[in-house]
Amino acid sequence: LMCEVGPNKQLLQHVEEMLLQVPDDFIEIMITATCQLTWHHKSNTLEVKDIQLHLECQWNMWIPSFGSEEIKFYKKAYTTEAHKQRMALICETTKK
Repeated sequence: LMCEVGPNKQLLQHVEEMLLQVPDDFIEIMITATCQLTWHHKSNTLEVKDIQLHLECQWNMWIPSFGSEEIKFYKKAYTTEAHKQRMALICETTKK
């Protein structure tokens, strides 16, 4: 990743350790919450649907073909007229 930023760039040791810790923390949080869901519906088995529910509800993440045959369709975000006007103004000022 750092090679893409610059060929002579290098991460500091503590930054590298922090970046490696983030996914570990995410997995730990996810598994803990998923186990609580499993316990809540009085099951002894951690199921994929529990993981998917947690990812969807807490992290707004949907992983296609992960635990369900159901296809999710999300609505396109509605853009307000005020937002369109702000974006047009930004485009005009950046062109100058």
